[in-house]
Amino acid sequence: KNLDLSSLKEDTRQDDYLLIGDASINFITERTTWACLMVDRACNSELIFGMENQKNDIHAAELLPYVKAMQALRHRHKQIGRYKLRLHIICDNSNVVAQYGKTAGFHTSGIWKEVLSYEVSHFDLYFEHALRRSNPLMKLVDSVCSALQNTHGELDDKVQSVCHRYSSAI
Repeated sequence: KNLDLSSLKEDTRQDDYLLIGDASINFITERTTWACLMVDRACNSELIFGMENQKNDIHAAELLPYVKAMQALRHRHKQIGRYKLRLHIICDNSNVVAQYGKTAGFHTSGIWKEVLSYEVSHFDLYFEHALRRSNPLMKLVDSVCSALQNTHGELDDKVQSVCHRYSSAI
């Protein structure tokens, strides 16, 4: 769908993609669900989401939707041979945003290593913090993650209902 991004800062609209993501962890089942809304310069949007049945810490989980989006974008643009894409990443976890760009050992392992390898080869990244559920798009990805936690791995009526309810936002 086409989005109205007139409320965003002018420099945001210069990015190749705006990524708005969220994740949810059920510490009992060790299931991590994630959702990411990818918006291109023309304001076309695509919602991707999924789940992982593995133990993640909160920082790794919060990065998961962006890694999945980067994987999709890398594959999509690989055949075109384009320049590095500029990705503006909106995250509701202030610790993740603060950690980006620091040289702490935190970045040398796990999912941060994957994020930084994508940045070197494919993307220019810009992380920005936004409060949880602070706008309709943040509410959408948060609600999809919550709905996915209550499924058995399939796209059920609950997830479809969440997407339909927020479809006026996207």
